[in-house]
Amino acid sequence: MERRILTAARALLVAVVAAGCSYDRPPLVDVDATAGDAAADGASGEVDAAGGCVIDDDCASGICQAGTCAVVDQVSYVAPSGVDANPCTAAAPCATIDRALAVQAATGRPLARVVVESGAYAQSVTLTAIAALIVGRGGAVRQPTITPRDRDAVTISGATLTLRRMTITGGGGNGDGVRCANGSVSLEAVALQDLGDDGLDVRDCDATLTRVTISGNGGFGVRAQRRALVIRSSVLRANANGGLRTSPVDALTVTGTVFARNGRPSVGGVGGSAVGGAELLANGAVLFDSNTVADNDAASDATRAIVCASTGSYTLPNNLLTNARTFTTACPLTHSLSSALATPTGTNRPIAAPAYAAPTAGDYHLTPASEARGTSTAPSAMAAPDLDGEARPRGALDVGADELD
Repeated sequence: MERRILTAARALLVAVVAAGCSYDRPPLVDVDATAGDAAADGASGEVDAAGGCVIDDDCASGICQAGTCAVVDQVSYVAPSGVDANPCTAAAPCATIDRALAVQAATGRPLARVVVESGAYAQSVTLTAIAALIVGRGGAVRQPTITPRDRDAVTISGATLTLRRMTITGGGGNGDGVRCANGSVSLEAVALQDLGDDGLDVRDCDATLTRVTISGNGGFGVRAQRRALVIRSSVLRANANGGLRTSPVDALTVTGTVFARNGRPSVGGVGGSAVGGAELLANGAVLFDSNTVADNDAASDATRAIVCASTGSYTLPNNLLTNARTFTTACPLTHSLSSALATPTGTNRPIAAPAYAAPTAGDYHLTPASEARGTSTAPSAMAAPDLDGEARPRGALDVGADELD
């Protein structure tokens, strides 16, 4: 009873702080209670019916699923001090995620649950014909870090994975951060950075990204082909080949996301990226709603910001597109602001002063001086959260990924 009271009080405090604070800030909304948990729900014997929770750290097991704690003895644990000969329990953790997944698979449970303790791990992970939930423990500052060795960090083949609170960073190899084929992947509060190739490469794989940062990679931030791709409240920044490439996907939804400083220009008319910010190609519907596309580059003006097909079902409201270099786009934007040299038409308008917080440092939040602040002409009933995972609007609707007030 005492724990339930404390949990309710904590949720109320979060709501009060969020409502009363007028400054732009890190999110108070935790991804643990969002989309990925629906796929992670288990049988009644695998969750603690008395263990109500808001975030993973509320649970002794380290896993909160849709408001309920997973049972400790139904979870396998990995720690920097672990040994793979161990049974992967909390008291005797194993050393590798692959070993923990094998222990879970041997039980015959429909969902493998793994908690990775804070620390550094030089390993890669392979999932085949399994459904798994892998959660990092240690919070945003001390979340575990995986450095692959000369291959992809996480490979998914015919499997389903929810991965949250993890950093995957390059170790001098040429692989991807996460590669998925013929399966599904959900990334929540994950960072994919400084990898030799793509941050995320999905082929015939449904993918959902929530509060993900993909930066500094040698390939694309995200490369996707076929199936459905959803990107929410994320940042794709400084990826050498471009932010997003679709070849195409079946359906595409991107909301509250920043595409900044991706791609590279041609030099003397040679080279350069085929895509700068985002390529939006899909066999079905494309929703590109309330995003910020800034300071990207590519081989041509027409591919520097966003790229669309000449036909298709496109909905692109409330986007903010700015760049110091000339760019053009044939995408059917509405209710958007753009610094393109050609004067925007219809419900679109030009912008001279986006006034980002610290663009050279990669921070594309708005400041109070921004012309995008409170000036949107789009319908105000926005369903999608902003860059920080916060509900919008809060007052007059802002244009782009960030809702300042």
